[in-house]
Amino acid sequence: MKKHKPKVLQIVHVYGFPAQNTLKIIKLCKKYKVKVIEDSSESLGAEIDNKKVGSFGDVSIFSIRSEKMIGVGEGGVICTNNLSYFNMIKLIASRHAPFRKKNDPYWKKYYVSGEGYNYLMPHLLGAVARAQIENFKSIILTKKKTIGRYYHNTFKDNEEYCILQKTSKKFKSAFWLNAIYFKKINKLKVRKLGAFLNKNKIEVRSGFWPLSEMKSFKSIKTFNKSVSNDLFEKILVLPSNINLKKKDILYFKKMIDIFFKTQ
Repeated sequence: MKKHKPKVLQIVHVYGFPAQNTLKIIKLCKKYKVKVIEDSSESLGAEIDNKKVGSFGDVSIFSIRSEKMIGVGEGGVICTNNLSYFNMIKLIASRHAPFRKKNDPYWKKYYVSGEGYNYLMPHLLGAVARAQIENFKSIILTKKKTIGRYYHNTFKDNEEYCILQKTSKKFKSAFWLNAIYFKKINKLKVRKLGAFLNKNKIEVRSGFWPLSEMKSFKSIKTFNKSVSNDLFEKILVLPSNINLKKKDILYFKKMIDIFFKTQ
């Protein structure tokens, strides 16, 4: 049977945390000449060995949708150190119109040389993004990390019923969202808890749906799905807005404790 080597592998950094074994994956991909795309949309500001996520792969992508670490409404950013990739991305994102330089003849300006899209960012949104970038480390990232510490300090003694993503000196999280995994509780009880919190005006969301459960991927062969299904069914993502205070996180814990005491 002929073996097919993948051409591209995508690493996804989730909830503000660097992906597990990122360095090992990058090393393996370099060995076998597999290109790497880093999806860093949720983890802008996170680090591995003091190096920012998004700087390990051949191409990195960042979302700038309104609820991300930096948000301007909708859109995204692509980063690369490869000049040929950069030129091709720039061309495709600007309608595949190559003659856009100031000194190009005016009659060439609207020539389209291939399939392209109008993905250029409006100037106004660019200004909004730039203002956030200039204050990202000192304000946004600092507040996100503070809220993350509040969550970890508040829930650290509750491993009997929940676990948070681990932090370490090697992996520095940006704490985009704070997800709690209810390891020893069945999915029905987790859903009841989620409904209870929503009813009490604490907005929560579930873990990510596994791709194997999506209609478009149903026909694709999959292997052991127990881990992805378990994470989807037993994760609750709690509020993570940068304006939250320590008292808010304590209130969330109090409401969770009340739920379990009444069950």
